[in-house]
Amino acid sequence: KSEKKDIFQMSGSMYDLSCMTYSSDGKIFQVDYANKAIENSETIVGVVCKDGVILGSEKLVLSKMLVEGTNRRIHNVHDSCGMVIGGRVPDGRHMVNLARE
Repeated sequence: KSEKKDIFQMSGSMYDLSCMTYSSDGKIFQVDYANKAIENSETIVGVVCKDGVILGSEKLVLSKMLVEGTNRRIHNVHDSCGMVIGGRVPDGRHMVNLARE
């Protein structure tokens, strides 16, 4: 049993599985991963005006084969509500669909 315990602790994977699990150093690796993802994400800006809100998003083109107009980051949820996707587009599209329901 002690051999399994030592191998499992050395792997570090035990601490990666949950955002509620602290490592032996007192870190939460999921928080560190989220911070690194934020550092590499696109810039999103929202400006409030008298007549409404202006949303803008930086769109990184990862492939020259990407068809223009696809992978939109700004979506209408309702006539008076919109969303901007920051991060992974498929995850954001899922959130947009949930908001539309």
